[in-house]
Amino acid sequence: MATNFLNLKFNGCTTKIELLNTPVTWKWIDAYNQYKKYFKENNLEIDYKLELLYTIIHNYGAPIGESSHIKHPSFNMTSAEAVDAINKAIADVNTTVEGMKFPYPAYLGMPWHQTNFIHRCFTTALMSSTNWQHNLTYKELIEFKKEAYENKKGLRDFIKTPQFKVTNSELFFDSIERINKYVHFYETFHESKRAYDIVDEINDTGKYLELGWDSYNSSGHHMYFFGERVNYEDVVKSIPDNWEEYDIFIGKSIAGKDYEFSYCEYDNPLEYDITNLDHINASLRIMTS
Repeated sequence: MATNFLNLKFNGCTTKIELLNTPVTWKWIDAYNQYKKYFKENNLEIDYKLELLYTIIHNYGAPIGESSHIKHPSFNMTSAEAVDAINKAIADVNTTVEGMKFPYPAYLGMPWHQTNFIHRCFTTALMSSTNWQHNLTYKELIEFKKEAYENKKGLRDFIKTPQFKVTNSELFFDSIERINKYVHFYETFHESKRAYDIVDEINDTGKYLELGWDSYNSSGHHMYFFGERVNYEDVVKSIPDNWEEYDIFIGKSIAGKDYEFSYCEYDNPLEYDITNLDHINASLRIMTS
């Protein structure tokens, strides 16, 4: 695969990055240029947000029952306050719909299946604007996984029976984004035996630096977003035979979770919002371990 180079400037430094000439790379470049254009036109500082992240998550911290009074250092909130914020957002979103109300409350000590239920209501509502639950069968979930990338079919094409009608779109989307935001906050207090077992087995957490455009408002919603979905064929054509020798990878934006997070959080990998393929969002992952 022929290569090009990108001189990426962030934090006052310039880093020269080798880019492969592939379908996914060109989609990334297009998204990157759109972000640069937007930042320039709106007089924003053209720079990346730098975060230290992990492929294997939830292998640290205190159990929920022992941390309800401890504030998380990253977002200055206790798990009890996160529960209150989730339930406040649920109450708000229920005022914006006619029909079925949000079906799952948040509570202190929630197990993984409860947080997964709440998060899936968010993704289902975000993608459909008609349902909290999709009620897809096993075969339909398999078909969705295929159709979503081969034929670009979305969740609305598979949902047969709407559960609600939105009466206030602005408050609806603000509220469900807050549900999602604070569920993720709550989950940071939650440990996972699966995650501990993986780290013990491979002696690694998959630590990496992510460079991404900081485009979220206080509710956790994108203020602006540029990117394009990739399909299976694009990915296959874009992976070199010696991919293990590379240490910089393209990031992604997923409304749900990737398979690594799904496993650590005891979620069902068959679900429609569990995927490693989604939007290219001009972010980069620099692997450090």
